[in-house]
Amino acid sequence: MLFGRKNLSMRTLAATAVAVLLFACGGVMFAKAALDIRSDNLDETFELDHIDVQLLENNDAVAEDSGVLLGSMDKIVPGKVYTEAIAARNATGDGDVEAVDQYVRIIIKKYWVNDDGSKDTTMDPSLIHLTYGNSAYNEGPWMINDKETTPERTTYYYSQKLAGQETTPPVVNRLQLDSSIATDVSDTNLIPSSEGDVYKYTYKYDGKTICIEADVQALQPHNINEAIKSAWGVENVSASGGALTVEN
Repeated sequence: MLFGRKNLSMRTLAATAVAVLLFACGGVMFAKAALDIRSDNLDETFELDHIDVQLLENNDAVAEDSGVLLGSMDKIVPGKVYTEAIAARNATGDGDVEAVDQYVRIIIKKYWVNDDGSKDTTMDPSLIHLTYGNSAYNEGPWMINDKETTPERTTYYYSQKLAGQETTPPVVNRLQLDSSIATDVSDTNLIPSSEGDVYKYTYKYDGKTICIEADVQALQPHNINEAIKSAWGVENVSASGGALTVEN
């Protein structure tokens, strides 16, 4: 995608992919991915020719207008590990589009959803595990900003400049619901029977829905430290010598 040269300080392109997965009912609901172009009126020395970054899931680009995550799953079983590799690709340098270096971050959110689509804040998002193997993320090329992290949201910064047509290693590569979900009983009812008493268990997470959002954002290297503060709104991330540093 090519954007014409504008007298804007900077433009941040964010490609957001959202998927909602029913793990108990065996069905899948999809929410469309959205492409959001955000402009910030910074100093005019920040000029941008074009910027194009893609979100990748399991090596495939997530469509900007109709893409989904977890689209290959019809259900998810607590305790079972599923492949879910999320990465970013600098899509500049393809065809007539000039290659432009980028600094990249990925924001991943995970939470539970009620039947009416509203967020269920009583359910624990930390039971939705998105990891790189057994690590919180792919250590080395990726860094977590603790100051932007909550049980629901984690922000990852790629430590190096990403050249045109280059793809990052996955920041996470597997999805797993905590096995405790399968045994978390919220209510127990005793049902008397002539053949013996029967206990009926109600499981806290039975029929619940999980939602995962992944948002990839990129900035050009021009006056990058001012850009990080103004466009991304963070004070503890900086660039020097072609590398990003997060001070936690």
